[in-house]
Amino acid sequence: MIKVRDAERAVTCRHLVNYLKRNHKDWLDEYLAVKPYGYKSLLKLLQRFCARHGFSRQKPAKAKRNQAELYLTRSTFAREFHKAFDGFSPDVIINVDETAMTLT
Repeated sequence: MIKVRDAERAVTCRHLVNYLKRNHKDWLDEYLAVKPYGYKSLLKLLQRFCARHGFSRQKPAKAKRNQAELYLTRSTFAREFHKAFDGFSPDVIINVDETAMTLT
């Protein structure tokens, strides 16, 4: 599922149900047979699974950059940052993008 998400494709309940049908058919059949509202119950279970593991319910949109380009940008920035601030120890570098600071 993570490969599908990294390829900028949506992971839907349909994908998850198809995965269960292919790989865990016995478990799926038993689950649907035991529950009074089997399919509805299964969808709720899959929605909770997606929420717990960070799969959002947003509609997919084409990203301006794919995951490989974003990784390259992050690596380039990290390399330039460490090159520019090589002589400074970590205790003198202040992260001001998240912490409000006032100098008096």
